[in-house]
Amino acid sequence: MEQATRAAQARTRERGSGDLEVLLCAWQSAGSHAALEDLMHAAEPVATLVIVRVLGQRGIRDPAALDDAIALVFNHLRRLPGPAAGEHGVAPFDPGRGTVADHGRAYLQRLAHDRAIDVARRRRRETRRMATFSALDAGAAASLTNRMVMPATPVEPDESTESGCAIEEAVSQLDPRERELVRLLIEGKSQAVIAHMLGVCGGTVSRLRARVIAKLQAAIQTRSSAGHGETPAPRVPAAPPEREPVSPRRGPPGPSAPV
Repeated sequence: MEQATRAAQARTRERGSGDLEVLLCAWQSAGSHAALEDLMHAAEPVATLVIVRVLGQRGIRDPAALDDAIALVFNHLRRLPGPAAGEHGVAPFDPGRGTVADHGRAYLQRLAHDRAIDVARRRRRETRRMATFSALDAGAAASLTNRMVMPATPVEPDESTESGCAIEEAVSQLDPRERELVRLLIEGKSQAVIAHMLGVCGGTVSRLRARVIAKLQAAIQTRSSAGHGETPAPRVPAAPPEREPVSPRRGPPGPSAPV
């Protein structure tokens, strides 16, 4: 991230950021590829400096996160003249809005800040999801995520891992409320939000989560044992504890014999 910051500062000094307001207006009104290319070259170092700062304030120093946020900024700028078929529109650039001297730079900095926040939130949701299902192996967690994130799309079981197949079977046997809980956890919802959405208290969410994870773990272990030809050992009733011998009970002593 520090290297990206130095590079962005060097590019800004080398070619400057240009008149971003003019470039934004030219691209938004004309929609020519040449205008977009000029805008991207001028906007990239400015957006990079903002994104690095915002992510760093949240403890994120992964270059991949910077790339994700830059891609979101460019995707927004690309749609300024109008979205393509099937895409959503974006807020247009209004050069007369606000009282700052450089409207173009302010618009781009605000856009980069918001997209960096989006990336940070997504990272936080992913971290929460991984922590929730950390008891499962990677194949099981991936299969669970694929099934619950796109429930309307048929998902083929992951035959490369026994746990992936076991997850498919286990999820199909969960009751509707348990499946809804798993879906909300995967989406990164907090315990308080889940409790509100399910209409239960936080303690109930904790118990449901523990029960679901126990079911998934049991399914993985059962499938793994079956795949290795192992059968669960039959339960043998424990022998009753041995009792100490009881001496025969003697009655009350009789009358003593006369001497």
